[in-house]
Amino acid sequence: MSEMSYLRRLLVNPTTLQKIDILAIGVHPDDVELSCSGTLLRHIRMGKTVGLLDLTRGELGTRGTADIRDQEALDAARLMGAAFRWNANMADGFFQHTPENVKKIASFIRASQPDIVLANALSDRHPDHGRAAKLTADACFYSGLAKIETFDADGFPQAPWRPKAIYHYIQDNNLTPDFVVDITEFIDRKMELVLAFKSQFYVPEATEYAQEASTPISGAQFRNFLRAKAATYGRIAGFDFAEGFNVARTLRHIEPLRFSLTMYILRVSKVVAYLCWALCVSLPIMAQQGDKNLVQRLLIVGDADGMPHAALWQHLQQTLDTCPASTTLVWMGDLTRQGMPLPGSKEYATTTSHIDSLLALSHHCPGRTWVIPGDKDWQRGLPGGMAAVNRLEDYILAQAPPALQFAPHNACGDPTVWKVDKDLVFIFIDSQWWLQSLDDRCQYRQRLRHQKPQ
Repeated sequence: MSEMSYLRRLLVNPTTLQKIDILAIGVHPDDVELSCSGTLLRHIRMGKTVGLLDLTRGELGTRGTADIRDQEALDAARLMGAAFRWNANMADGFFQHTPENVKKIASFIRASQPDIVLANALSDRHPDHGRAAKLTADACFYSGLAKIETFDADGFPQAPWRPKAIYHYIQDNNLTPDFVVDITEFIDRKMELVLAFKSQFYVPEATEYAQEASTPISGAQFRNFLRAKAATYGRIAGFDFAEGFNVARTLRHIEPLRFSLTMYILRVSKVVAYLCWALCVSLPIMAQQGDKNLVQRLLIVGDADGMPHAALWQHLQQTLDTCPASTTLVWMGDLTRQGMPLPGSKEYATTTSHIDSLLALSHHCPGRTWVIPGDKDWQRGLPGGMAAVNRLEDYILAQAPPALQFAPHNACGDPTVWKVDKDLVFIFIDSQWWLQSLDDRCQYRQRLRHQKPQ
């Protein structure tokens, strides 16, 4: 029997799994909602696709039944906007790290091909959580080995697939996070998802559970605890509310989730720190204002389509206010989410308002400001990308301070060269043009076409 046949199919196109960006795995129904649903909501709004996998039905829970929790899990997934929710039907409390269970999870990973997996806490009060974390992490690795065979629901062999990263959400125990994700805008919706599990938590209207036995999570005070915990994790990073995560191996990059503006990475207990925004505001500090030998300060901000937290925004503004004229600010791509909209469209006002805020910050830069479009500004390779970049350039140059330049000009891939002094030259190249545009107006494309082979 195929591994996929064990899975209970709860939501949306149960016979056809789609490739997703993020797969959130929890050993019990409601683990995901309690510990990482704010992060998922944030990335769903960013256009990411999310799938859910529960390893057990939570049949050993004091309150409710497995059938009730199935329905609650379905309701929560629909409220979240998840692409699907499945259940691996492992034994609650008694599942073990066996080849069968590893292959169950690996089969699901191969079917949905996530770039990122969110998994249970590395250690926690409930013994199932840490055990599930290890099982999930191992399955993510083994799913990439070609000699481990798994089969889909129709009995066909599955191709190997290994997620790019695994992040373990923090659950009951207050672990020190390696990073936190800002969920300030989503804290109320997160609570709605949690309370979809009416049999487990305090919902005054759910009178059918009033006579059920009390548990540590069934009282009104637990709802207050959840908000307080999110506030605690947010406070250490300057957010109102946040969710914490740990990693079991050193992060190579954080690109897949576009976290550079949506999370503030702490890495408190490890040597390596990935602080994209902190890097932007710390470069001038590392090079002290009194350093007479400093030729140029370069501040680079990437993935600017997501507005950072106000405290970080203010910090960068204050830094720019104190920088000398030998400072260059570079907006390194993705000022928009899906390209510059057409005037009059419903997205136009929101997009231009965001761009205006970036340009307002650019006024604080005493030196030059450069804008370089990214793949989102090119509409991710879709038709109309070049026109969208030209609209973006026209809008920015019409609103921009005099010292701002858009490079490369006219949506061309020709290198833009700025000679700072005799020893320092900046060369700006829009790499997306090489992947997308075949416009022969651009000089370098013409040179390539007419260049004779050596």
